[in-house]
Order: sequence, then structure tokens, then C-alpha cells
Amino acid sequence: MIEVIVIDDHDLVRMGICRLLGDVSGLKVVAEGRSGEEAVVLAKQFQPDVMLMDVRMPGMGGLEATRKIKKQYPEIAILTVTACIGDPYPSKLLQAG
Repeated sequence: MIEVIVIDDHDLVRMGICRLLGDVSGLKVVAEGRSGEEAVVLAKQFQPDVMLMDVRMPGMGGLEATRKIKKQYPEIAILTVTACIGDPYPSKLLQAG
């Protein structure tokens, strides 16, 4: 079973993603969060296989959270999502791991 954590500050988006992932055989959403700060705490608590994380969130965004999580838990795969076009995030996220 692949354990997943979903992080997004928009409740409707996060709930929708969790609902979609809940219908996928072999995946289990083990936690949800609304910020990069929560992502770091949840990564430590659950050490999931995958985290699906929004890039832009109030407080600590997905880029900084990715850097912190990958430093402590390089085995966690982090997939980032954003609705922003033309941002420099893709190359910075690749550098963060």
C-alpha cells in the first residue's frame, strides 16, 4: 500500500484530491494539511511514500517545505502542484529534490 499525504491550503481542492486518490487501488491517504509547516510535521509523523503538495500557500510554501522534508527524509517522493504559469518553481523544485 502506497501511503500519501495531501497538502493544499484550499479545502475544496485538497478534499477533491483526497477523494480521487481514495478511489485508487493500492493508495491510502494517511493525512492532510493546509500549509508547508503542517507538511513538515506530517512528514515526520507519518513518513509517507508520497506527498502531494501545493506550491503556493500562506506561511511556508511548498518549495521551502520540500527543501526541509527532502533534507530529513530523502526517500519521500514529493509531487508538487500549482495553477501558476510561468513561475520559476519547476527548476527550483528540481534543485530541492
